[in-house]
Parts: sequence; structure tokens; C-alpha cells
Amino acid sequence: MLAKLNFVMFWTLLIDKTKKDMPKDLYLPMLLSSLFALLVTVLGWSAFGKVEEQNKLDVSELISTNYIPSVFLIILLVQFMMMIVDRIIYLKKSMIAKYIYQVIIVLVLHSYLFIFQPWFTRESFRSMAAWIAWYIFFCCYFSLSAFQIQSGYPRLHTDSIILRTYGYVTYVIYLGYLAVPFLWELEVLLNWVCTETTLTLDYWVKLSDIKVYLFKLKCWQVTYESSYHLGEKQPAYMKYGIGGLLVLLLILIIWFPLLFMSVVTTNSIPNPPTGFSCQLSVAGFEPLVKMKFTHTPSVSDHELDQLKENVKNGLSGNKTFNSYTEFVNRFKPADVVRLDVYSDSLTLWEISPAAVHYLTTVLGKDNSVPGFNLTMMFEWTVERVPESTVALKRVSGVSQIQILSSKDRETQPDRTPYVSREQLRSIIDTCATDTKLLVNTLVPTFLWARETDVTKVELFPPKNNQTDPRNMKRVDVKLHHYTQAAITPCKIWDGYYWSMNQTSAFVP
Repeated sequence: MLAKLNFVMFWTLLIDKTKKDMPKDLYLPMLLSSLFALLVTVLGWSAFGKVEEQNKLDVSELISTNYIPSVFLIILLVQFMMMIVDRIIYLKKSMIAKYIYQVIIVLVLHSYLFIFQPWFTRESFRSMAAWIAWYIFFCCYFSLSAFQIQSGYPRLHTDSIILRTYGYVTYVIYLGYLAVPFLWELEVLLNWVCTETTLTLDYWVKLSDIKVYLFKLKCWQVTYESSYHLGEKQPAYMKYGIGGLLVLLLILIIWFPLLFMSVVTTNSIPNPPTGFSCQLSVAGFEPLVKMKFTHTPSVSDHELDQLKENVKNGLSGNKTFNSYTEFVNRFKPADVVRLDVYSDSLTLWEISPAAVHYLTTVLGKDNSVPGFNLTMMFEWTVERVPESTVALKRVSGVSQIQILSSKDRETQPDRTPYVSREQLRSIIDTCATDTKLLVNTLVPTFLWARETDVTKVELFPPKNNQTDPRNMKRVDVKLHHYTQAAITPCKIWDGYYWSMNQTSAFVP
């Protein structure tokens, strides 16, 4: 009867808020105890699971391996949910829920730490320092929680414990709290869910944001008043020292990228080619000419100066084309190499009889016939050893012109570059080794190898809306055979190769 009476009195005192004369707010020390226990779990994670000795890693090594043990993750999640539940009970001020939660946590934690964990890891409680530290912090939590149940929750409280005091230390602590991703948002949502209010969620968030701003303002005001008096003029060293440095910093942030790109660019890093290869082909067929150059000599100072002078003289006083001079003045002798194309193809013309028959058939048609459009292509590849991280080791480009018949040329402008269909077909049909096929305005004189590609450039301005002939090479293509013995009828696929000879001189 006495025990029953004592339990009734205990329950009455527990739920009756009017009999709690001096309620205490112990949420902050309870939260700190939970956080320290969580820190012990993170630092000594290997003690809370069955981990082999050779697999025990510290936290930094565990993160670097991108592997999180499931037992470790479950323990962290449970502790985090315990803090969430404790926060909800604190906001609701429910003493019954706090008491039931306290009893459940005490029973579950002791069962886990003294029964399940030793059985699961085959370790004793005394031999594990992480368990002892973990249990000490939870004992502090249990003691504070019991005292909270005894004294009761305060009737009034602010949203955040940190917002109750103002100063530089609390300001820095609160900035660290706000720096944790989604922690402030989680607190705001919990406060809105567990607080009786007429505000909607968006207005509650705005109210909480206003409180944060006012707290920061109050902290700065308290710190400011300790050094200066209100209404006092700002000293000159503050205005011109701090303010002047900030102005210079903003100017530097605005203009430094442009200055950096104009002074230190990839164009200022010498990146000469170490190899050059090119090929001439009829689109869709085996290349006629293949060439490769491993010796790429740089031009001399005199040759580059002469080139710049020729470009300048080619402007004829026309200021419209000053960009040509500015472009060529970017380069130094180490940036420019010279290649003279006086070489036969490195390979035979490897083409099958069927492909030759199809090619001659297509060449016999007009370019305007659908499906019989042919172009001659000149492809080039530049190899280098780039010093810049954004520059590619191998870059390539292509230029092309149409292969036209005499009928096709009647519908084209007078100065349209082309290759003669009839002449090319005649060379292939008769294996004519003494006939030269003229291929003009296909091979560029100047190539510009940039970071990710290589393109042809025109250093000399156009004349009468036509490209200056110095910007493109004049070449002829000729068929050769590996033996001088006459073969009748000829077999174009049997030992024949092509050559491409430059007929224009080096510029300048």
C-alpha cells in the first residue's frame, strides 16, 4: 500500500507543473553530453563493430576509402535520432514523454553495452576504452536528464540556446553552427512543428532568419560599444586603411582575370610542333599522298622579321586590316616552324580494283548528280609536347575543295577553286605518270596550332574580295610507278604511288 501511494505521489509530482517551484533548463548540457558521445563513436568507430585488427583504420583513412561500415552507420543514425527526439520532447515540454523516453534509453543502452556488444565483438567492457568513455558521457546525460525530470521544464524559452547571450565568442560559435549544412534548417522545421503558432512555414522561416540577423547585429553592437562610443567619428586609419584595402581588393578581383589572360596566356608558352603529318585524298577513298615530318626546324629571327614586314607592307596603308599585324606580332621565332613540301608519298596507293572502278564511274558523272558529289581533302595533324595542361598533345584539321567537271564549272563563279574531274579520271584510267594534276587553294600556307585544334590562318588581307594567293599553296599531284617497265594494260593498284610537289616559294 505504501509503495502504491509513493508511486501515485511520484506520478502526480511528475505531471503537475504547478508543484515545480524552480524549473531548470538543462537542454544544453544534455545536448553537449550527447555530442561528446557521438564524437567518441566517430573517433573510436572500430570498437563498435566486429572489425579485424588489420582492417582497423582511423577516421581520415576510413573517409578516403569511400567505405562506411553498416554497424558504424547504424550507431551514428540512432544517436542522431535520439538527439532529435530529445529536442522534440524539449519543445513540447512533455514530462511524461521525457520520463518514458528516459526509462527506455537507460534499459536499451545498458542492454546493448553490457550484453549485446561484448557478445558480438567478443571483447570485455573493461578492455575497450571507447566503450568506457561512451558510457561516461551517457551517464552524464542520464543524470542531467533525471534532474530535468525532477525540476521540470521552464515555461518560457527562446528558440536557440546560443541566442541568449551576446558577444564575440557566441557570435563565432553561432557562425560555426550556421556553417553546418542543413542544421539550421532542421532546427527551424522542428521548432515550427513542435510550437503552437499561427504562422505558416514560409513566414516562420522568415521570422527565424530575422532573429539570426538581429543576433549578429547585437553581437557586433556589443563588441563595437566596448571599443567606441556611439556618435564618434570613424578614425582615418580605419577608413583609408581597411576601406582602401577593400576597394583595391575589389578592383583587383574585377580586373585581375583580364590582366592575367592578356599577360600570361597559353600563347606566351612556347609550344613548337615535334611532328607533322598530312595526307591528300579524294573523300571516301584511300589517301593519294601520305607524308610525315619529324624534323620541324624553327624559323630564324631574320625570316620571322621578313614575314612580319611583308604582312605590314601587304596592308597598303589600310588601317582596316591592322589585326593582321597584331596577330603575327604575337609570335616569336621559337613559336614558328617551317616545312617545305617536296616529298613523295610514304606509302603506295593501296586501293582495290573494285574501288578504282567505282571511283572512275563517279568521276565520269557531274557533281550536280545526287550521290556523285566529290571533294578533295587535305588533312593535317600536329604533334607536340605541351607544357600547358589545357593544350592537347595531338591536334588536327582539314581543308577541302570540290572536284568539278567542265559542265559543273559553268554553273560556278569564275574564281571558285576546284580540281578537274576529267584530268583526274584520265590519270587513273591510263596510269599517266607524266601528267600533273593541278590542286590549288587547298594546301594552306600558314597553320595555327592552338590549345585544342589547328586551323589555317590568312596572314595577308584579301584583295578585291579574293583570298591573297600567298595564303594558299600552289601544288601539283603526280602519279608514279615503282618500275620503269611499261605495263599494258596498267593496273593502278599494282605498285603505284602519288607525289605532291610545292610549286610556290616559301613566304616570305
